[in-house]
Amino acid sequence: MKTKIPPLYAVPIMLLAAASLYFIRDFSYSIYYDPLCERYAEENGWQYVSFKPPYRSSPGACKFETPDGRSVRLEDEEMSTTSADYARLAVGIVLVWPLWLAVMVGATFLIKGLQRILKG
Repeated sequence: MKTKIPPLYAVPIMLLAAASLYFIRDFSYSIYYDPLCERYAEENGWQYVSFKPPYRSSPGACKFETPDGRSVRLEDEEMSTTSADYARLAVGIVLVWPLWLAVMVGATFLIKGLQRILKG
């Protein structure tokens, strides 16, 4: 059985798709983490710096700076959450799957279309 090697024009399309998926994932996490971390920082008089999205078994975390300059990192499980936070998390998750599917299907159709055009 002969193995098919993907054409070279498929590489930038797949790289673009992968980059799009990265930004979609990051956006979906920011829907949840940004308001949660900002509210927690405001409640404690801290400065919100950034968040680290969850990865594999490690939970997501927010990074803060206290008024005396200390850096504090808290996991999302350590912060008080409300039902609105869980609703934002659900919206972020629900947004990711259709966008992920759209990017992958779009990239596949683009590659297949280019194959048909170039093969004649």
